[in-house]
Amino acid sequence: MGLGNIKKSSHCEMEEKLVSAIEKNHGSMRSRPADDGTGADDQNDANTIRYALLALVRGATFLLGARALLSFGSGAISGSRGLARAMKSYFSKDTLHQSSFFGTYAFLYVLLRNKLNKVIDEEKNKNSVVSKYFLAGTCAGVSIILDDRERANALAKYTMSRATSLLLQAGTNRKLLPYVPRLGAIIFILSEMPIMWGFLLEPESVDPSYYRLIMKWSRDVTDEKLGKVFRNCQYTEHFPSCEEVGYHDGMCASYLLDDLVQNWIITAKMYTPIYCIPRLTLSLKRTLKNPVESVKKTAVDIFKSGMMLAQYIFMMKMTLCTYRNLTQMRAGSIPATVM
Repeated sequence: MGLGNIKKSSHCEMEEKLVSAIEKNHGSMRSRPADDGTGADDQNDANTIRYALLALVRGATFLLGARALLSFGSGAISGSRGLARAMKSYFSKDTLHQSSFFGTYAFLYVLLRNKLNKVIDEEKNKNSVVSKYFLAGTCAGVSIILDDRERANALAKYTMSRATSLLLQAGTNRKLLPYVPRLGAIIFILSEMPIMWGFLLEPESVDPSYYRLIMKWSRDVTDEKLGKVFRNCQYTEHFPSCEEVGYHDGMCASYLLDDLVQNWIITAKMYTPIYCIPRLTLSLKRTLKNPVESVKKTAVDIFKSGMMLAQYIFMMKMTLCTYRNLTQMRAGSIPATVM
């Protein structure tokens, strides 16, 4: 598993962060001068369009640059073949789709945001601020149709989870919802239940690209193994161990510990360019100002992120082995809940 295995999800995360940056950077723009009969409104309209066009150019070029850093940075680690694949991927219609979506989103958001400033008075009606952002974000979101369909679907799912998190946080801050410690972890656990149940027992119910991604993360897990161990298992007298049935080699404990180390090495390599490239480009001055602290922070971030994903895979496999051997039956909703 490498960066190529999370290409779609990495680009979705990148798009989501860049969309958030647009909303933050342009949220303070104001263009509401009173019409005094001297053509102030005409000048204001011209400035609004100019800002919007500038946002389009910046949005598209910034995404092109970010994608170049991600593609060529990961390609350089993989050697000459990796660079060749990165070059082919970068100079493709997919890049055009992605940059046109982001540039159009930036253009529409800034244009509508500033236009709505003229018709909505925040000082008189502070609640109108919500409707203004909702309208601008909703209309700008239509630009998603310009992006690749598969990535657009994935980005919509990413955005939906972030939107749900934002609404829950806003409800808690306004005392509309009770404060629940570790709410994010609870939601994550509840979300994993149907996903892992589908992955183990109903693979046709899981999105094919997501199913392949989980399978690649699992490294040595295959459809054949899952079918033999969990989906179509029929044992009469003797219950075979995981090694006997061909699920993995050796005892479960030694297999899981070795798998944890191997997965951490792979995920650490995957996260290295994701953390290093932005700090060597976007935050170069800060990095050079305090190189020891920057290297330390980067190393800690890589270790934590890699270990998080490695532990996720470890817990998934450990749950399957434990549940299978304790109950001597196929996996079901219980291990999916634990995962």
